Amino acid sequence: MAFRTADLGQSEDMVADLRPHWSVLMPPGVLSAVVLASAVTLDLLFPGMPVAALVLLVLCIFASAAYFAWAAVKRASVHYVLTTDRIVMTWGVLSRHGRELPLWRVADLSYRQTVLQRVLRSGTVSIYTGAGERPTDLAHVPGPDRLHHAVWVQVEGGRRRRRWVQEGSGKLTVPEQLEKLYELKRRGAISDEQFRTQTDALFDS
Repeated sequence: MAFRTADLGQSEDMVADLRPHWSVLMPPGVLSAVVLASAVTLDLLFPGMPVAALVLLVLCIFASAAYFAWAAVKRASVHYVLTTDRIVMTWGVLSRHGRELPLWRVADLSYRQTVLQRVLRSGTVSIYTGAGERPTDLAHVPGPDRLHHAVWVQVEGGRRRRRWVQEGSGKLTVPEQLEKLYELKRRGAISDEQFRTQTDALFDS
């Protein structure tokens, strides 16, 4: 299911909407082509093959075609969405899974490509949220260098917006500051703990 613009929060914009690179279909595609070519070659070289052998060849062709179809459906089920506030990941064919990663949690980014992936312009972007935590990998994405840059631009933009709110909060009334904090919490720009800490500080001041 594609990400709907209706799922965007207030003041949240879509930045990138990606699926895995088409190169993930190369292994099943090559296998299907090899099986089909082998079946045709055997049929031409041995025109009098037994029925059992012909049935086996047909089954191999259907199995390789089914493998390719499954890989295509699986690729279509994976979705990576980058917005100005978060990264949304969804995947799964039979059972559906999803995860959202607020950009304020991003501590570091990296991307990697094999030699073949550099030629095909695909790769993996790894997102680190803290020391000791396993990174979140966006695998087989097209243009990993561009996605890496786009994520970092949004992370830095979010940090600037939060600094602006903090610097300007002294000029706002308490209700206005609370309203801004509620908006930041709803968009995921600050955590629940940060929200409680800052609201407690407002009421104690």
